[in-house]
Amino acid sequence: DDDEEEEEEEINLLKDSLSSHMSYIHSQIIETSLKYYLKYKRSIYQTSQDYIKFINTYISLYSNKMKELELKAIRVGTGLEKLEKGAEDVEEMKIGLAQEDLKLRSADEATTRMLGQLQKSSMNAKKESEAVGKIRELCQVDANRIAAEKKVAEDDLAQAQPFVEEAERAVNSVKPNDLNELKKLQKPSDIIKLIFDCVGILKKEKLNKIELNEITLGIGKDKRTLPFFNDSFKLMQAGMLSDTRFL
Repeated sequence: DDDEEEEEEEINLLKDSLSSHMSYIHSQIIETSLKYYLKYKRSIYQTSQDYIKFINTYISLYSNKMKELELKAIRVGTGLEKLEKGAEDVEEMKIGLAQEDLKLRSADEATTRMLGQLQKSSMNAKKESEAVGKIRELCQVDANRIAAEKKVAEDDLAQAQPFVEEAERAVNSVKPNDLNELKKLQKPSDIIKLIFDCVGILKKEKLNKIELNEITLGIGKDKRTLPFFNDSFKLMQAGMLSDTRFL
């Protein structure tokens, strides 16, 4: 029971270490991407698909190592069979040596030494086989956990895909005439200003210096005036909306 508890503790420790490692690598990628953006003003996006590829690479590495261990276990098993056969041959030799003890005493001493070496090799091979078995079990546990994480990531990606497609259709529905109407607006509603501020941020356009202001949203009885920042719609009109390459 104590051995089983120790083994379970080792498995849990390895799982926690692997989870921490995967999280650490992912956080380092995000941190490095942010540093790269701050230095070069160019974004590197990390998607769920990238994380899945990272996990798949890790699974592939584990699979290869598992195959190597299984091959080694086969070789160890073959060695044990040869050792067992050798032990049987030694017993047959001992019967013959008992009948000719006086003539073959020196040969009996050599055989005894060889038997000692075989027993030592057999013990070492058995220990190595047990270690291989434990590693194989740990690898299988990790492979099952990673496969489950991959399934969750794939499900999240599938749920997000319809929203991405809907956003693409909405962007493609915008026509030049629509932008011309927006450029002509002298007093657009606050929601239009807010939307184009968001677009300007995404496109890394220049914005006005942040100052406290108010924004009015909603229609009819749902209309509300809230504290917010001053907008940059005039800059968007003069810059982004006037750019023929905007669409």
